[in-house]
Amino acid sequence: MSVGTIIITLVLVGIVTLVIVGMVRDRKKGKASCCGGCAHCAMAGMCHKAKEGSNQSCKCGCCK
Repeated sequence: MSVGTIIITLVLVGIVTLVIVGMVRDRKKGKASCCGGCAHCAMAGMCHKAKEGSNQSCKCGCCK
């Protein structure tokens, strides 16, 4: 491996690490990743079988 390849690899690993750390911090703060409400959530059908449109039974975390 050349020096250039090692530098590029380290930069990419650093960027990926920062993205993951940011996502973990947002999750701990209660920010959901989809933030658009349950209408556009892929898990909306699973979360709201009992009460359509209710946020109380949401299991995916997008309705907090």
